[in-house]
Amino acid sequence: MFYVLQEEEVLSAEQTRLLLSWRYSGFSAHTSVKVPPRDSDGLDQQRHW
Repeated sequence: MFYVLQEEEVLSAEQTRLLLSWRYSGFSAHTSVKVPPRDSDGLDQQRHW
């Protein structure tokens, strides 16, 4: 994700390097639930989770 933000020029290379150097970034993503992109009800349920 950091590299995508870097490519979009939201983060600099230095900011990306610093973020990746953190032992515990505090960021995590739960990916066990898959919701198809056009499932607006499913997306809404996950948004409120």
